[in-house]
Amino acid sequence: MSDPASDSRERWNARYRAGEHTGPTPSRTFTDLEPFLPKPGRGLDVAGGVGRHAIWLAQRGWQMTVADISPVALAMAHERAREAGVTLQAVERDLEQLGVPPGPWDLIVCFHFLWRPLLQQVAAALSERGRIVVVQPTRKNLERHPRPGPAFLLDEGELRQILAPMTIVHCEETWTSEGRHEAIGVAEKSPRNP
Repeated sequence: MSDPASDSRERWNARYRAGEHTGPTPSRTFTDLEPFLPKPGRGLDVAGGVGRHAIWLAQRGWQMTVADISPVALAMAHERAREAGVTLQAVERDLEQLGVPPGPWDLIVCFHFLWRPLLQQVAAALSERGRIVVVQPTRKNLERHPRPGPAFLLDEGELRQILAPMTIVHCEETWTSEGRHEAIGVAEKSPRNP
């Protein structure tokens, strides 16, 4: 009987070895959110792959941790961080099975990784006034792109509902300059939040 976590790890390792998802520069959709980020502290990039967003944040003073199921991606992230003159902590973790690494985190980045149960855990892992940034394609994205498939897309208005237990700082759904239709949200854990 196959182990789903092991199968997923090997599938992602193969994709990273083949050069998929290995672009070195952060997404402009993400970097445009800089005005909504809190002051630098402890940050976590979930399913952060080769660390493109974590490295960008580390260059701005964040103490960043990348959590990903793929040791191949994490090794690449370490190497790229070294070349960029910053350090990253790496945590090999099956986020779907084990959830968010223990915090508290001042910032959690969830870019193009959709596991709804994980998003429901985030507030508990954030520090008070900590923020989460979520960028995820929506179903409207299928009008122009066959991937990702429906299982990895948010419904219209869904991100706002997911973030609603926290204080929403920014939330929009739009065609981005990178050509995808995405739900983009930033939310804060305020004293009134659980």
